[in-house]
Amino acid sequence: MDSASKGSSPGVGRSNIDAFLATLSPWDLLYLRGKFRSGIPITGLAGLPDLPAEIISLIVIELTLDDIVNCRLVSRDWYSSWTQGAVITALSHFFFPGLIEKHKQLSNLQSPHGLVQASVANALRRRHARPSRTSFILWREPRCPVFRRPGEEAEEPLDCHRLSFDVPGPTAFYDRGRLAWQADKLKIVVDDLRTCERHDCSLTEMHLHGQELALQGMSRELLVFIAKRVGAGSNYNTMQIWHTDLKDWRRVTLPGPFARCYVQGERVAFFTRQRLLVAWSWRGGASEIDISGEMNQPPEDYEGRRSFPGVILHPEKPDTLYVASIFRSKLNPGITGQSQKLRFLMSVVRYEDGKPTERWQELIQEDSLTDSFFNSLHKFFRVVLLCPKMGPNGLYNLGTVLTAIDVTYGEARLGELDLAQVVELATTAFSIYKESFIQRRFVESAGDSTTYCLPMQYEPSLYGLCDREEPLTTWSEEHASIPRWVELDTDGQRLDADKAEDVLVLYLREVKCGLEQELCLIVGDEDFQIHVTSVGILVWSFTEGTRLPAMDGPESLRGAKNEPSTLDTPVRPIHLLPFMG
Repeated sequence: MDSASKGSSPGVGRSNIDAFLATLSPWDLLYLRGKFRSGIPITGLAGLPDLPAEIISLIVIELTLDDIVNCRLVSRDWYSSWTQGAVITALSHFFFPGLIEKHKQLSNLQSPHGLVQASVANALRRRHARPSRTSFILWREPRCPVFRRPGEEAEEPLDCHRLSFDVPGPTAFYDRGRLAWQADKLKIVVDDLRTCERHDCSLTEMHLHGQELALQGMSRELLVFIAKRVGAGSNYNTMQIWHTDLKDWRRVTLPGPFARCYVQGERVAFFTRQRLLVAWSWRGGASEIDISGEMNQPPEDYEGRRSFPGVILHPEKPDTLYVASIFRSKLNPGITGQSQKLRFLMSVVRYEDGKPTERWQELIQEDSLTDSFFNSLHKFFRVVLLCPKMGPNGLYNLGTVLTAIDVTYGEARLGELDLAQVVELATTAFSIYKESFIQRRFVESAGDSTTYCLPMQYEPSLYGLCDREEPLTTWSEEHASIPRWVELDTDGQRLDADKAEDVLVLYLREVKCGLEQELCLIVGDEDFQIHVTSVGILVWSFTEGTRLPAMDGPESLRGAKNEPSTLDTPVRPIHLLPFMG
């Protein structure tokens, strides 16, 4: 029996139609469309209202949000075209992946149109509008004029604030309106940007027991510390966890030296250097997650043995987490250097109740990859997936990784003391509500190629050096929750009052006589953008739900210049991230 008698499949028929349509001119397509419209003639070119929603949905992903808003304002017909159901869905999937799916899972009855409208307004407000208020807050301890402890007396005149020391202190951490920073070895300060309340996490008892605690991560509910003991070298496996609301401690002993942690709500995922994964929750205790099974192994023609996976903790499902990995195609021994065509495969495994239940894999598209590779990506492919949260809709970045600069120190083995740096390998992400990968075209943002973080710092508990950060792509810059670093132009003569970095320089000039190189760490979310420096923080508020005072400008800090500090070290505006050899 010949193949014709079996009938053609729908896929074959559609491919034939696509091939035929590709041969037609625009005028031929208009003629064909007229035939399909029951012979009703349409003269001239098609206007936007004449296009089907499917075509407009394809146009959406080629435009910016500003373009789309401007198109809606052209006329009522255009507004109707841009707010059709299919177009709204396409706009949501491209600009706000997971938005509609999240609210469906949470049984939110708000319409997709309303959800997208609110998200567009928030995104454009962050991009173009000035913040509702600007606050510059010096690192002051005690009696800060902005943050008050419950029952603390009224503010006193300025008595102390942090100055720039040669050896900076730990960095600041932020999550959902709370900022944690270390005042000294015996105290962590937690400032609530919404209520302006200040709470202390005392480390005195641990210190008396011979433990030095180093903050490794935080959520709004938890502070996660590593407990360092004298003589233990860099092999620390005891974690201390403080609940910021309950004011209580818990201790977790890991089955190996600590490498990295991921924090979400009241849950923490710990990695040891032996690649053992421990899931812990405040109310449920600890359990080891077996990631040695087949689901987490690279395909035969890929490698990833020296890389570390990342973890995504589902915010609404306490029994669910995702283990994300990136595998690189094996090197061809016949081709040397960086001329090889490399392929990168993303893999995400979902765990429920500690058991793997499903896996997703997808190749990183060529136009989503960086075009500047590092030796560590070519020779050894040593990366740690950081999995930073990209917003409120369950999108987590997979392309921002920690990797090592290919250097050695004296007799040290490679990997023992490598310089580490954060780079964007690709503009890729995973949506936990869609449970699918998201890829975008890799477009570098404007600015210097590298931000150098000097002086270099070495922290044994973090197992690596970090002396520079690569700039983010334009896609990552659109997501406020991804940390970024900028080097302030302290010598700039013409400063833009609408640019946060320039505004920050104006404030710093009021409190420091001489401005040397100043690095700024930017963290935040949809409501706040916090610019962390060694002197203080500049907070841009994009919400009315805060008691932060609005400042009239840098002049409000006059009189605070170079006052003495009672604090040992300033906050370090960089993240020292762990890297495992």
